[in-house]
Amino acid sequence: MSYKILVVGTGPAGYGLLEAIYNKKNISVTIIDNSQLPNKENELIDYESCVFSNNKFSGNRMGSFHSVIDNESIILKDDYPKISKTFGGFSNVWGGTVDFPSHKLNNYFLDNKINLDDSIKHFDSLLQKVAKGNSSLNNINLIKNLKGLNKFKKKLDKTKYFSSKHSTTAINNNILNLLSDESICKFCNSFNWACQSSTIWDTKESVRNFLELKNFSYIEKTKILSVKEESGLVECTLEKENSQYVEKFNKVFLGGGAISTSIVMLNSDIVNQVEIKSSDLIQIPFLKLFKTGLKNESFTDLFANYEDDSNSFFIQIYFFSKSVLMLSSNIIKFVKFVKFIPNAFLNFFGGIFLYLNEDDSSTLIISKSSDGLSVGTKNLKSENKKNNLKILKKALKSNSIIPLGMIQKEYLYGSSNHLGGQFFHNNLNKYKNSSDREGRVKNLENVHIVDSSVLPYIDAGPLTFTMMCNSYRIGKESLKDI
Repeated sequence: MSYKILVVGTGPAGYGLLEAIYNKKNISVTIIDNSQLPNKENELIDYESCVFSNNKFSGNRMGSFHSVIDNESIILKDDYPKISKTFGGFSNVWGGTVDFPSHKLNNYFLDNKINLDDSIKHFDSLLQKVAKGNSSLNNINLIKNLKGLNKFKKKLDKTKYFSSKHSTTAINNNILNLLSDESICKFCNSFNWACQSSTIWDTKESVRNFLELKNFSYIEKTKILSVKEESGLVECTLEKENSQYVEKFNKVFLGGGAISTSIVMLNSDIVNQVEIKSSDLIQIPFLKLFKTGLKNESFTDLFANYEDDSNSFFIQIYFFSKSVLMLSSNIIKFVKFVKFIPNAFLNFFGGIFLYLNEDDSSTLIISKSSDGLSVGTKNLKSENKKNNLKILKKALKSNSIIPLGMIQKEYLYGSSNHLGGQFFHNNLNKYKNSSDREGRVKNLENVHIVDSSVLPYIDAGPLTFTMMCNSYRIGKESLKDI
């Protein structure tokens, strides 16, 4: 009988794990998530299907965001993070920003004697095919006629403790041959190819390719409720269409996301409470005092880091396009009137995403009691947060950008979707609310957490790439002798 493993989740974490194990022919792999395999024909580019034309659109690149989330697993407010119920997870709705682990985050890994170099090289190679930007991932520059970007970048780099680089966005393979197409969408005034739900890379096609292998299978519409180890096997309580059953595996890899993984650990009586760390997000519209050319897509134009002895943060800078403005419709309520405003005026506006690290951010708390699961929050109201805002706004003003702080919006308690760390890697002291280098919490030897739950630190900035790399590493290490 072959070695049986269960992989939970088809998003970036699950995909990272699958990349690590696909060539192990002696392993029987079962993949589950609370969704179903989509029809490939429905993913073809349709120039009439602009994501910004969807009435459900609410500040997310993909209009069908609300069909991606599962509101039934746990009672969470609208401004809290959610659980995915779609094949490919939140790779369906992410913004596609890709960046390597920061020096700060990488040092946390090294403190645990974890080196991600091999994993980074693996995914760097894969994403070179599907990324835009001026980084080592690729060198495809989609920003056309954006005069002033490089000039602003040079000025920002001369500002003390700031360093910037051109942004990198993961673009699907099937889009690359359309980059020269400059036809404009009638809904959002973006390039037609740029506003399709299929533009940004997601995991669906890659995971589907694994399912063509003989030793891989997929069970749709299935949740994992709890785990228990007995006699060297993992007993998993699964639920499919409201019917529960138990199945045993040699190993289980949890990659369903921080909320889903927390619920499994709570239901399994491994912990009674989890504190999910986050990177708080502040959206800040701005007015710039220099001209830029017309921008016809909504992707991030520039990344910038700030780090001194006591403060650090990460920003994504978006110069104006009408689709960028639509992305900010949750904080700018007069978007519907934009069509009446001349581009020459609107081009002086833009927006900044300011991300803070876990030390300066709020926390989402999920607890278990006899009454079930309950949700709480903790907001430290850190002085560093205020200082970071002051530092950023001062730097922007000195570089001809005026932040419009009166209409900025803050996202707390993981609602930025940059969250995790509740079972952080801790090589020194293994206890219930931490994990070893293979993502195992205390009393569980064959259950490995591979999503953002085990990141040793929730740093400011994009986490998806780092999470995939770490998941890949855990898969390689935990199954090296199998």
